[in-house]
Amino acid sequence: MNADYGGQSTEVTVNQRSLVEKVLSRYPEEFTVFRELVQNADDAGAGNVQIEFNTKDYTRPIPYSGDEATDGRNIDLNKVKVFKWVVSNDGDKLQQNDWDRLTNIAAGNPDDQKIGAFGVGFFSVFSVTEGPVISSGDRSMRMYYNQDQLMVQHGKCKATKWTMIEMEVKAEQLLMPKPFDLSRFLCTAVTFLAKVKKIAILFNGQRLSEIIKSRGEAKVIDLPKDLKTKRDAGFMHVESVQMIPQEVRVNLTKLAYSAGSKRPPASSKAVAEEQDANPAKGPGFFEGLRKKSESHPAGPTPRTLPHTNTSVVKYAIYSAQVSSAPPEDMVSGLKAATKKMPPTSFRCEAVHFSMEEHRRAMENSNEEASIGSVFRGVQALCGEGDSGHGSRLFIGQSTLQTSGSAIHLSEWNDELLCIGGLLMRVIYDTAMNDIQSRWPKSSSLLKNPLRDEALYSMKCFTFVKSTPDSKVGELLQDAFFKCSASQPFPILSNLGIRDSKDVREPHADFQPFIKEGPILDNALWSVKSTIIEQLPKEYRVTAYRFRDVHDELKRRIFTEQEMVAFIRWWLNMYEISANQRTELDAIWRKELLPCAKFHSSSQTSPRVIELSTIEKFVDPTLGSLFLQDDNLLPRNTIPLSFTKMLNANQAITTLGWERLVIVDWISYLVSPGVDPSQDIFKVPALLEDVFARLGNAWSSINATDKQRIIAHMRSVPCIPTNKGYRSPPDAYFPEADLFNELPVVRWHIPQEDSAYDVVLDALGVKRYLEWDEVQNRLVSDTECSMMRLVAYL
Repeated sequence: MNADYGGQSTEVTVNQRSLVEKVLSRYPEEFTVFRELVQNADDAGAGNVQIEFNTKDYTRPIPYSGDEATDGRNIDLNKVKVFKWVVSNDGDKLQQNDWDRLTNIAAGNPDDQKIGAFGVGFFSVFSVTEGPVISSGDRSMRMYYNQDQLMVQHGKCKATKWTMIEMEVKAEQLLMPKPFDLSRFLCTAVTFLAKVKKIAILFNGQRLSEIIKSRGEAKVIDLPKDLKTKRDAGFMHVESVQMIPQEVRVNLTKLAYSAGSKRPPASSKAVAEEQDANPAKGPGFFEGLRKKSESHPAGPTPRTLPHTNTSVVKYAIYSAQVSSAPPEDMVSGLKAATKKMPPTSFRCEAVHFSMEEHRRAMENSNEEASIGSVFRGVQALCGEGDSGHGSRLFIGQSTLQTSGSAIHLSEWNDELLCIGGLLMRVIYDTAMNDIQSRWPKSSSLLKNPLRDEALYSMKCFTFVKSTPDSKVGELLQDAFFKCSASQPFPILSNLGIRDSKDVREPHADFQPFIKEGPILDNALWSVKSTIIEQLPKEYRVTAYRFRDVHDELKRRIFTEQEMVAFIRWWLNMYEISANQRTELDAIWRKELLPCAKFHSSSQTSPRVIELSTIEKFVDPTLGSLFLQDDNLLPRNTIPLSFTKMLNANQAITTLGWERLVIVDWISYLVSPGVDPSQDIFKVPALLEDVFARLGNAWSSINATDKQRIIAHMRSVPCIPTNKGYRSPPDAYFPEADLFNELPVVRWHIPQEDSAYDVVLDALGVKRYLEWDEVQNRLVSDTECSMMRLVAYL
């Protein structure tokens, strides 16, 4: 549309008060102003920061030295009204460009190594005051509103080493923030600061609290070769990682504690949830036996504390040196959005507590009444128990964005989150590998604390939904698991720290005989709400497979009890797999039998039994059980301990074994190749035991088997006589020896009414001497027993 624009130009007016208020709406958290001013101090290279709360009648010493008074006045900080807040730091003096940026809401710090980007952080002071005064060097500046317009007035002042921001509070008088809560917030605020080492909180010149941070010597972490130090098509690359011990020490005065805390005690709910189910341990178990005490209003129990109480927390900072080479179009976009060039290198840092230090941080220690630990709370280094995973992302300072895991990160965007996920993986692997290096080889009570450490580490890295943006946690989790395609993922098993791919889900059928195959720790099973549930496919813990059974058989010799459990499992497997029995038969013969070995439990003849040599078993369902122990068991027969649990039909059809019958047993005992330890001809007691068992069973043996037994024994010198061992046809009963010269049966232990006789008769042992032989001996005047002769005739 054509138009004539010849009129006079006028400025567009901006309601600066409304603009500032909109900026402040982006900073809803408590203590935002302190977070921003402490970060500004760190950017200025300050080592010390002081936060003062002054009443209207307090006169600040001029010149100000920064030294705190400790006159110990007894003041109720919950009732005192504060007139002015003063935040000071000993960093670099403001330069002209710094003064200029203070009056420009959108002019952030152009230094790519400084946190400020949007030029709005300083304006958080307007949440407290409408007229801040800034002094640095010998210059000062006062800002104030003229109706809705923000005005600036410059001036001169006496130079000190401090840069100060003075804020007269909006309401003429304001209740003072609780020093304990502010100290808790500042403990977190100093976490990733590069320069600030000490923050002091004062009231009217009196020291209330002091937060001191110190870092130890950095240790380089060796990165695994197959760890992806950048994501595919990414532009950020992790050059190195260091582990830096860090300590935060908090000195809180009795006066600071006296103001209490806005945080409600967390212990009540926790105690209720963790209350022992045993009623005898309940607080009301002995109610009625005790005298009722006089009623008192609820409240903290008064305690006598020292003037200053010191709390200390220690943790590790994992610091990754990151190089960045974003594409040109991204550089332009970032510059337009943040008013500065993106850094070509920076550090991404994360906090990790050891289990012991985390426990100490969570403890109430000896702090005032029910206030709890200064390191524990919503805005503290440690969250409240297990509720919500209090870890947060940091952009210099903590934000409302949670990370979904139990560590803190220093910066975030999609690319940086992937670096953060990688750094988390380095922390996790380092912690788990350290536990494995200390895991005892033998059973030991030392395993219990190491197990607790491992469960703690796994819990720290169990992801929950991040808030308010769930994508943050998802990106971190994805990078955490996928920063290495081939690297093992360590988890806790019953055998220590093992690669998750080697760990199996517990199962009652396999646990009795798979002892060297790792299974999930009981605390991780079932897997719901644990890191195990979140493992991607390549790291998944699986159920037992056939290969696990085969490997267990190959790598060791089982005990007899374990082999019983194995065979019981295989029989059940065969029973429920009717359609695969041909395949299972082949697996049994080719895969399992060749490597199945076990130690027999026999006390008299212990040995290693190869299952491939077993052909027979003793069927306990037979009417007469001629074997009661393993002493005279053939080498190809499974021990009797197996017999008790075997189903005879399963043993025959599934294992291919045959019943051991008494004929087989006798054949083995009289064969030339018998094991020397089972040679019945060298141990009289064994031979007599065999005849006793044979005699007891003889009546139940069928005629065919009797003839086979006789055939095996008739030609073998198996009869003990007074002239040594004789074959049955060459041996005589004692009554046949009329002339005291025959080889007559003589047992090691004399027998009366012996059950052996029926067997001896069947084998052909003679009861009488033939008459021709008697006549020949009588003619030759051989000495004769007349009594026996009369009995003979």
